Amino acid sequence: MSFKDYLQRNGYSAATICTYEKYLQVFIDWLGQELLHPDAVTYTELLDCMRWLQAKGCSRATVKAVLGVLRHFFDWRIAAGVGGHNPAAGVYIKGIPRRLPAGMLEMDTLQALYRDYCEQYGSTLCGRVILGLLVFQGLTVREIRRLEITDVQLREGMLQVRSGRAYNGRRLKLEAVQMRQLERCVRAHGELSKPAMRGMRLLNGHYLSGEVSKLLRALKKLHPAIKSVQQIRGSVITEWLHCYNVRQVQYMAGHKYASSTQRYQLTGLEDLQAQLEQHHPIEIGLRTHGDDHTK
Repeated sequence: MSFKDYLQRNGYSAATICTYEKYLQVFIDWLGQELLHPDAVTYTELLDCMRWLQAKGCSRATVKAVLGVLRHFFDWRIAAGVGGHNPAAGVYIKGIPRRLPAGMLEMDTLQALYRDYCEQYGSTLCGRVILGLLVFQGLTVREIRRLEITDVQLREGMLQVRSGRAYNGRRLKLEAVQMRQLERCVRAHGELSKPAMRGMRLLNGHYLSGEVSKLLRALKKLHPAIKSVQQIRGSVITEWLHCYNVRQVQYMAGHKYASSTQRYQLTGLEDLQAQLEQHHPIEIGLRTHGDDHTK
């Protein structure tokens, strides 16, 4: 599988692929100049390449674009079985915000939050279903919105999550505590044959944003540390990484790239701070998230 094939399979347009190949060729030229093999590239060599680009007069936007292509390039090498690491994962241009996990919650806390919500807001079926899908399957709101009735496989205790441009499809286990809520949600649509149910949304997408907002307000009352649904998903992925390897969690989270999963490979805020302090911004303005001072 070539790099072009990899990009095509991940839904990139012909124009985008053409641009990516041009940026990649810049990196390949640098490798040839330095007599380096891609496997020999580490964080240090990557920074040398970025300095070289700046010395050639490349703008910060161009350096950022090349860096983004290299993240895809090294992900492709891992997927193709010809590379074992992605040195570009976690390296970003200073001034470009990066969303890293913060304020992670432990699984025990999330499960307690689910129980408390179900007890205190027993009449809100939609909210309980959404919270269960967030806490136990780590879905995004977009994925929840796209769920169809037939995706909930109650007999098998499984949930089919459909793929999208930004994420992969997967099949995830349902937890016993959420089965009753999901069964009630499915039955709310009435007794329909499977052909009739195809294409029918599990939840009303038109009202879902409002339901998520109400859910968040209720959760913040129960647990002031709750900030967003993204925080809940991030917490779930972080907890998964304590139990499974990166490839398994990449599948469970629906990430297209291993580097997306590796961002969550932290054990808590202390580990996050240690990572942020490990590397400082250098002259060309590269950074790993969070450092606001310069040398």
